[in-house]
Amino acid sequence: MSSDVLDTIVGSRDSQADPAAAATHFENGLQAIEDNDRARAIEELRAACRNDEKPEYLFKLAYVLDLVGEEDEAVALYEQLCMNERPHINALLNLAVICEDRGDINGAEKCLRQILDTDPNHPRARLFMKDVEASRDMFYDEEHARDQAKRNA
Repeated sequence: MSSDVLDTIVGSRDSQADPAAAATHFENGLQAIEDNDRARAIEELRAACRNDEKPEYLFKLAYVLDLVGEEDEAVALYEQLCMNERPHINALLNLAVICEDRGDINGAEKCLRQILDTDPNHPRARLFMKDVEASRDMFYDEEHARDQAKRNA
């Protein structure tokens, strides 16, 4: 049994790779994004990924899935992109943002450190790292918030 994320996400990889068809589907997907037709974009990008697993195809699919709320599927694709020898920088950034939103501060920090280890001056990674560090120090007092809400009422 294959452990590839795409087997469960975009279908079986048993079919032959077809880079020309993948490029056509990818272009159709980009056009669908421009037309603001996200459902068709996802369909076309999935077809592109079935035919060729280029990182740019996987990234664009993950990005559009994230936009429509299919976060789990997007995370799986971002993680697959991050397992490469040279991870996709934007995949690491997007994964860090999702991890922070989910409360996984350690996961977010790991992604950002991976970027900053190779490019210490990456502006977005540095900015997000400040947010992650601030999130680590945040404290939410539910009792205080409940008392405040009662007083305001």
